[in-house]
Amino acid sequence: MSLFEKRSESIAANGKPASHHSPNSQSSKIHVDWQDTRTFYNALKRNDKKVIALFYKNNGHGMTDDKAQADLSRRLHDWLDYFLKDIPVEWIGVEMKKDA
Repeated sequence: MSLFEKRSESIAANGKPASHHSPNSQSSKIHVDWQDTRTFYNALKRNDKKVIALFYKNNGHGMTDDKAQADLSRRLHDWLDYFLKDIPVEWIGVEMKKDA
């Protein structure tokens, strides 16, 4: 079994395995509900944190659409350039200035 095939359990503060299931999820599979991401995003914004959230229509957490995967890959590369290498990236600069 490779490293990527293993699933490590997250341990919650009480020492028990943390649930990876969204409270809104009907399935037994690991699932990240987009509404949970939106809630987390809004909480960060309310606390004056600079944050960007990307939502892709008709794509779950697994990103099944090729165009969405390519866009996300490009944006992740842009993020690394912007935040780690101080390379200007227009769309990130615009998002960081919103509500500033």
